[in-house]
Amino acid sequence: MAAAWQDHIHIMITQPAQDEGTTYEYAVSAKSLKPTGMPEKTVIAAPRRALDGTLRPHVLQAAGTPILFTDYTPVLRLDDLATFNTLAALVGTTVWYVPSYHDQAAHQIVACQVYFDKLGVPESPGPVVPYILVPAHFVDND
Repeated sequence: MAAAWQDHIHIMITQPAQDEGTTYEYAVSAKSLKPTGMPEKTVIAAPRRALDGTLRPHVLQAAGTPILFTDYTPVLRLDDLATFNTLAALVGTTVWYVPSYHDQAAHQIVACQVYFDKLGVPESPGPVVPYILVPAHFVDND
């Protein structure tokens, strides 16, 4: 099966196994309303000016190549309070994150280790809607 946009993400406490046919232990599997295939890319830089005014950016590098950090901020649809509480208990920990663009049969290929930075304020789309929307922020740990 090839990678494709899925309607969900996975958050795992342990690294996904490399062997085929493994049953994965998910801490949370949640609907993702904001596609996370276009993650936020950042570098650590300190732009400075030379005495003649020319720009001289100082960038964190490895072997001459800027280190690119990837953060994710999906908006999750949570159907019950138990899922919200499980997610809230993981804030401040390092987890394995599988974004919404992945192969259902091979999660280990796209799983990345991230720091679960914060869980946003839950919002209800309306009084008769049986779910809440919660933004989550994951910071690159690599």
